[in-house]
This record gives sequence, structure tokens and C-alpha cells, in this order.
Amino acid sequence: MSKSQSIPPLIKRNTLLLSINQAFLTLVSQMLVTFGALIMMRMTGEMALAGLATSVAWGGRLIIVYQSGSWMDKVGRLKILKLGLILTAIGSIILAFSVLTNSLIGFIIGIIASGLGWGATQQSRVAVADMYPSKRRGEGVGYLLTASVVGSIAATPFIAVSTIAGDAIGIDSYAAVWFITLGFIPFEFLALKYVRPDPKDIAQNITKYYPEEPIDALRSESLNNTVRSTREYLAFYPILAAFVVSALAQGNMTMMMALTSLVLSEHNVHLTLISLSITIHVIGMYGLSAPLGKLSDKLGRRKILIIAALTSAVGSFLTPLTSDYGIITLGIFLVGIGWSAATVAATALISDVTHPSERGRIMGSNDFFLSLASLTFPALGSVIVSLLGFEKLGIFGFLVSIPAIAVAIHLKEPEPGVFRYSFRKR
Repeated sequence: MSKSQSIPPLIKRNTLLLSINQAFLTLVSQMLVTFGALIMMRMTGEMALAGLATSVAWGGRLIIVYQSGSWMDKVGRLKILKLGLILTAIGSIILAFSVLTNSLIGFIIGIIASGLGWGATQQSRVAVADMYPSKRRGEGVGYLLTASVVGSIAATPFIAVSTIAGDAIGIDSYAAVWFITLGFIPFEFLALKYVRPDPKDIAQNITKYYPEEPIDALRSESLNNTVRSTREYLAFYPILAAFVVSALAQGNMTMMMALTSLVLSEHNVHLTLISLSITIHVIGMYGLSAPLGKLSDKLGRRKILIIAALTSAVGSFLTPLTSDYGIITLGIFLVGIGWSAATVAATALISDVTHPSERGRIMGSNDFFLSLASLTFPALGSVIVSLLGFEKLGIFGFLVSIPAIAVAIHLKEPEPGVFRYSFRKR
């Protein structure tokens, strides 16, 4: 199949529906990113605990991401995505009431529930990767992530409207935001209802949809019908490289995202401008995903992973460098681009070297390490800021990117999507 051949209409439809779902989820999750540190600061009065909100939200995914990936391999992709929506709705309800009652315990429980929901729903990357052959897999994943820009752009006016609505009915603005997000859940279920057939079925019959494309298994010597353990995959260098680069980019991204709102708030920046800065960051995360995906198909996963690590390093260094709003926003934007490049390339790479019946489990394993980084980096960042100041946070973010650069450079990829490594003999 040549690059110019059009994507089958059924694949286009499914990609669009999954992308609509992704856009809604981005809007909902951005609420916690924007307000989490501020609410935690209000409830505890401790700056060192401000990053805990984002840590718990992303870290809560630890409980579910690996298992949800395994479930996807057994029951299909769509049932698990719907489970994630239910958990997200429960989390929103708990968060709203915890803010109304000023309950720190309730707030943390709500964050955990939301983290569980997001952990399951973010596996939509697996679903989209299933529907594209290796030569276009980065492109497909890029389309999904680009859809999040819509949700991100909508976040700022949504916050403004929710604040007005909260004032009009006399409830806390933060609580009003989460109550109103519940209205999106039915539309997300409706979008998933019309994704047919289940993407896992498409992956297992990929040549039916792309008859001119060589069987994906021929794209990599590692891909065959042998059932391998998660430990075997972790020792496989292409997987290791994808895990390391994406985890460190994720850690930097969540750390900077969690603390940027606090930095701007400390400099008396208006809430709307704080939301705008976070929106620009999220645009960096998703806005260039489609071209980055196409580049990963054209140039290879290795080069995009290197670009991801370098961009994350520079952005992390710039974000807390000064009190200037423009520089802070530029830094967090670059951090977003680094995360986007790492996510697109790593997702495509993992899909390149895994069988459809094991893809969810291995992607879930990757998400486990992403969640671990998300749990530790914002909390560690809060401590660094509290003890050493914001400037040292930038140095830390720069230094942790160095191992990612080293690992990506040593990855061998003779042609895009092809990794002629061998698994260790049993």
C-alpha cells in the first residue's frame, strides 16, 4: 500500500468517533490540571502539597492501567473504554461535593476515582493503533491526540461559563465546573456505541481493510504468534526505549503542568490567564500530534523519540526560569510538544512490535510506568520548589531528560517501524 492510498471509510468513521470521545475527555481532565493545585493549596495551606492533586490523579492510574490493558486483550477495547467513562463520572460527582463541603479526604477520593477513569479511557490509543498498518500507525495515533486540541481550546470558555453559572446559583465555582462536566458523559457513550467493529477485531484482520498492505507481522522479526510474558517484553530493547523516553517525558510534563498554575498564581496572574497558559500547553501536547505521527512514519520512531527528549529538556528548563508570563508559557508549550512526540512515537513503536492479542497488556504496562512517573514527579517537584525554589525545578527537569536522549540514540531502526532485535532465549 502506498502512502497516498486513502484510509478506508470505516476506519475514518471509527477514528473520528474515538477522537470525539478523546476531545471530551481532555476537557474534563483539564479541569483538575487547572484547579487541582489551587484547591489543594486552599484546603491544606501548604505549598509543598500543592502538586499532590496531579500526582494522585495520574498516580491513581497505577491501580488500573495494566489490568485494563489485559482486559482489553480479553474482552475487546470498547467495553473497557466504557468502564472508564463510568469511573470518570463517579469521580466528577465526588470532586464536586468535596469542594462544596471542603473535604480534603473526599477531594482525594474523587481524584483517585477520576484517575482510574482516565487510566482506562486513555487506552483509546490502543484502539486507534489497532486500526492502522505499521506504515501509517503514527499517523493514526496522531489524529486521535490532535482531537484533544478541541477539548483544550473549549476548556477556557467552559471554565468562564461554569464560573458564571456557579455564581448565578450560589455555589463554589470549582464545584460548578465538575457538576457541569457530567453533561458530557452521555455524548461520550454515544460516540463509543457507534465504533464498529471492535478495533481489536480490525487488528486481527488488518489485511481485510488494507488488502495491498503487507501483513504487519512481516514488518518486524519480533512479531509472531509466540505468547510472551511482560517481563520478556520489558527486556526487549525497542520496548525498553519506548518506555524510558515516554515515562520521563510524562514525568516532566505532569510536574510542570501541576506547578505552572501555582507559579502563575503566586505572581497574581488572573485565573483566566492561568487557564489560557494551560490551554497553550495542552495545544502543545496535542496540536502537532498528526504531523509528528506522520513524521514518525516517514523518519522513524527513533528520531522522533530523540526530538521528544530534547524538547522536553529545553521546555522543562525554561518553564520555572523567570516570573515572566510569556517565558513560562513558552516553556510549558515546549514541554507539551516533547510529550506529544514521545507519546506518538512510543505508541507506534509498541504497536509495531506487539501482537494484537498482547498489545493492550504491553500498552497497559507502559501506562503503568507513565503513571508511576506522574505520581512521583509532581510531588517531588513540589518539595524541590518548597526547599530550593522554582529555578532548581528547571534544572531537575533538564537533567532527567538526559537518560531518555541516551536510550533513544542507541535504538536501532533500519527503516521506519522495523526493529530487527531478537527476544532473549528462554
